[in-house]
Amino acid sequence: MPFEIIIAGDKVLKVHLTQPQLKKYDIIVVPSDAILTNVDSVALKQFTMDGGIVIDGIKKLDFSTQIRIVGDKRIRATLRSVPTDLSRPVIVHLLNRNYDVDSDFCQIQKDFIVRIPKKLLDKREIQKATY
Repeated sequence: MPFEIIIAGDKVLKVHLTQPQLKKYDIIVVPSDAILTNVDSVALKQFTMDGGIVIDGIKKLDFSTQIRIVGDKRIRATLRSVPTDLSRPVIVHLLNRNYDVDSDFCQIQKDFIVRIPKKLLDKREIQKATY
């Protein structure tokens, strides 16, 4: 399933959701701990009024296909692959949400586990992990 990550609600970058931006999506998943601005909330409401689907919280999705992080609730992961080309690697992007905007400081996280359901690997075997 192709996907994109949309960043919104950022006070520093002043990034907000817009109707033209959202029109290209059928479904938008909003993290349960997302802090949205009024502008973003209005855009999502209009998106649903225009027929789009907003899933409020990743935990409402099929859990058997979710990458799970054990040991830190503020780490997020997303997987990218080319399902039609098994010679290409599967990439897991990690996002450390242990970030303080006011001090511009990101807490380094070391002791956590990334669990990837086998069905997401498209019959590939894990050969190495780097960071």
